Amino acid sequence: MSDEAAAALRGDIDLAMSYLMGAMHGIADRYRELGSGTGRGFGPDAEYRENRIPTGKPLQALAEVLAAEAADIAARCAALDVQRAALKQLEDENLRRRAFSAAHD
Repeated sequence: MSDEAAAALRGDIDLAMSYLMGAMHGIADRYRELGSGTGRGFGPDAEYRENRIPTGKPLQALAEVLAAEAADIAARCAALDVQRAALKQLEDENLRRRAFSAAHD
């Protein structure tokens, strides 16, 4: 049972990591666009480039969107930390169980 739980948790961790990598790259690009217009500047990031600091256009609304995204990323990172700790505990338990089993065979 523990091996299956660990495998399922590894899958969840992989998905969380994939999401976070994309989210972190995306938010970094939008911050670059909003700051100086040096990000990718297309698709959903175009609005940030059009409103970058040098244009003199209002920034607060876009900065608040980015802050909300950053808060979501932080919450997801905290959840990932919990998942990784749970996986470590499962793996440690599996190792102890196998060692005990091998010692008593």
